[in-house]
Amino acid sequence: MLLNGLTMQYNTIYMTKLGASPQDISMLNSIVSFVRMILSIPAGLLIDRIKRVKRLFILSRLCQLPVPMIKGLAQSFQHFFGISIWENIIVRISMPTWNILNISSISDADRINGLVTKRMATSILGIITPLFAAYMINVFGGLEKVDSYRPLYLTQFAVGLVIFIVLAYKMEEPEIIRSGTEKKVLSGFSEMFRSKPGLKRLLFMQIVMMFFFGLRMALGGLYFYEIKGADAYI
Repeated sequence: MLLNGLTMQYNTIYMTKLGASPQDISMLNSIVSFVRMILSIPAGLLIDRIKRVKRLFILSRLCQLPVPMIKGLAQSFQHFFGISIWENIIVRISMPTWNILNISSISDADRINGLVTKRMATSILGIITPLFAAYMINVFGGLEKVDSYRPLYLTQFAVGLVIFIVLAYKMEEPEIIRSGTEKKVLSGFSEMFRSKPGLKRLLFMQIVMMFFFGLRMALGGLYFYEIKGADAYI
């Protein structure tokens, strides 16, 4: 997630420099959301049946590893779009397994303190990363030049490669105890909603929030850049 802070705010601007229109960018967001939706349940079922979660995570990260490099070397927005869809297919596996590994690596007694410490550390780095990205943009020519964005993605790839190597060799396989009974997907959803009356309201609130978040964020960076005249640091 910290590596995403290097490029996240510049993705839409970079895509327009590669030739994409606002309609193209909105279409990509819709396709990505559709991919996430249809793969969520199959990915969850796969993860639930795999005993070696670390191996599945490492394999998914390996498939995701070249994504920033391909984005950085993209010569057209079609290349960027294609690899973005591939990235979101793999994320359906890598993110849940990463969360499982995070939680399993901390004992029950230390879990809250561990998660709070992790979030505090990532928040601090999350302040620094966008400023570093803005500095790089300015060094390599500013927001107007398409080549100014490429070093961000290539840096993302290089740092991601180092992190991948460390995780592959140092991370331990967690011991996960699963329940012996398996439930069908639909019956599992029905039981979950029956046992948690407030879950329906929470789900409805999340849907409404995501709808307006999608409206605001889909072209947010492009709006600040083209309409409001923001520079790289803003």
